[in-house]
Amino acid sequence: MPQRHLEERSLDKYFDSIRDLPLLTAEEERVYGRLWQNDRNPEGLRMLVEGNLRFVVKEARKFQGMGLDLLDLISEGNLGLIEAAKRFDPERENKFLTYASWWVRQAIFHALAEHGSKIRLPQKVAGHLVQLNRITHRLGQDLGRAPTVQDIVANSAFSAEEVERLQLLQQTTSTVSTEQGMGESDLTLGDSLEQTIEPSAMETLDQESFQDQVRLSLGLLNEKERRIISLHFGLDGGDPMTLERIGQSFDPPISRERVRQIEERAFMKIRERRRALLGQFLRGDRA
Repeated sequence: MPQRHLEERSLDKYFDSIRDLPLLTAEEERVYGRLWQNDRNPEGLRMLVEGNLRFVVKEARKFQGMGLDLLDLISEGNLGLIEAAKRFDPERENKFLTYASWWVRQAIFHALAEHGSKIRLPQKVAGHLVQLNRITHRLGQDLGRAPTVQDIVANSAFSAEEVERLQLLQQTTSTVSTEQGMGESDLTLGDSLEQTIEPSAMETLDQESFQDQVRLSLGLLNEKERRIISLHFGLDGGDPMTLERIGQSFDPPISRERVRQIEERAFMKIRERRRALLGQFLRGDRA
């Protein structure tokens, strides 16, 4: 059977399994949240997650066509949902999805950043590209014509030079589509990618939790793998380094290709661990 048909059957089976799962009221969310946070009862965690699996599907659909299959996007989003359920504070007034949506989108974004783009751009640049295309699309609808550079400048925070540079970059690189699969939500991939000077309240709230996840992921790796990942992405507080420079920093030096192989092996360890955790949850393992 063709791979595409197998994927479609897997999706259909998954959709059938979650279609009738009950949605939770705000009070039920608090009840199950307390059950997990206070008693570490896995039933509370399970109900929080199962009650919101359809939300993950909705979010994952917005990122279709960006380099990952829908089933992979859903799997990554579910991992983010599980993490949010583990950390949800039921004593706060926020609904669970207000908190969990950030985790779901971040999980999907990180998967796309790792696998979805053929050319890896700096996160800030990629975010600006997404924003530029969103503004261009909306202006085109409002004006009934293709917007000019000055139109974009007048309706954004970009300068004319920045618009021209980004438009040129878009023409010469293969990057993620900004409008495809975005749905009706105002939140786009660019909102996740863009680095702003002032973090949002949700980013501030979750920063410590995110750092915990980074530390846990690095803890799965050996010393050489941790060093390469940290240097490549600037996790040690320094500027991100190229694979070639990282290789030269070793004594004796190693090749760029060898660094790439070690980094890929490290990512594979992290991905396999995350998939294993998701599998345990879906099977109902309590360990």
